[in-house]
Amino acid sequence: MQDNSEYISKEVETLLRIAGRQNFWAFCCFYDYEFFAIKRRFLKDVAIALQKVVKKKKKGEIYNIAISMPPRSGKSYITSLFCAWVLGVIKDSSVMRNTCTAYLYEKLSYDTRAVVQSDRYRLVFPEVELSADKKGVRGWNTCYAKQVSYFGGGVDGTIIGFGATFAISDDLFKSYQDAMSEINRESVHSWKQSAHNSRKEKNCPEIYVGTRWVEDDVIGRAIENGKVHEVL
Repeated sequence: MQDNSEYISKEVETLLRIAGRQNFWAFCCFYDYEFFAIKRRFLKDVAIALQKVVKKKKKGEIYNIAISMPPRSGKSYITSLFCAWVLGVIKDSSVMRNTCTAYLYEKLSYDTRAVVQSDRYRLVFPEVELSADKKGVRGWNTCYAKQVSYFGGGVDGTIIGFGATFAISDDLFKSYQDAMSEINRESVHSWKQSAHNSRKEKNCPEIYVGTRWVEDDVIGRAIENGKVHEVL
């Protein structure tokens, strides 16, 4: 469990915990105050945009965002916290998160699942628990799941049998060299169109996360086609 006592008082921590049930940035600061409030305060704009996605979703509206940041900026960490937070705020959500490789997908799934299982998460959402019969990294449920709470895979992999209420593409290119190859880019675009997009349910928002190496990447095409409402 994160220890925030070096940075904030118990009173402030309590306020963040209470606010964290509805406010994503408060949740981030409660979960890891040092990282978000001190080291990566610029991620507050990302948190506000992600919360807007949820706010619009509750109204039955689609609001798509793109988060483009350099490696090691914290974009995958805040995205993992967002996935966990969504499962506390809209408990029957089904979050699909795809990335460049199956190995990275499993690592991110493990990280997100660990957040949901953490003592700190349970202080904010004590009612949310993992389902005992489905908690493997390839796809796992909370006790509120209607089908699956979290699932996905790597580019060129198969995604079978699930529908997403939130769709996240998180770094679909392995590297600068991968993104610079026109053949690789077309392969990623094709997979995104056929496998990723086909799993989105009605009114499913899209969150594009990644380091941008070229204009003609997944984020670039989404912006060009008018599919992104906010770019960070």
